[in-house]
Amino acid sequence: MTHHRVHKEGTLEGYEPMNTSCLLFCAAGCLGLHCIPLAVQRMNIREKYNLQGSCLEDLALSCCCHCCAMIQSDKEAEHREGLLGGKGVQKPYRANTGGMEYPDKNARLGKTLYDDWWFGGIPA
Repeated sequence: MTHHRVHKEGTLEGYEPMNTSCLLFCAAGCLGLHCIPLAVQRMNIREKYNLQGSCLEDLALSCCCHCCAMIQSDKEAEHREGLLGGKGVQKPYRANTGGMEYPDKNARLGKTLYDDWWFGGIPA
């Protein structure tokens, strides 16, 4: 499903359960090489949506936890195509370059019940 969502139609219109990518994954799994097509799929998702990461990370995750990698890939494609609610990702994340802002040291956030007790005795 993820291959179809990424390469063809995000809404899965025209999706066939018996397709080339699923047969390839099944054949690779029979040979113990399930991580290869999954890593390639993750690489394609990263390229299409301009995500950070590397081929080595994709391969490591696909080999160590292929179920997690498969679900993560499908959820990422759903999110990017706007199928999980909302309009999808409109523009990539940009970090704030202005630096950290700290509150004034002398400002009090608010008086609590224990302030009177702590700073001057138990309230009457």
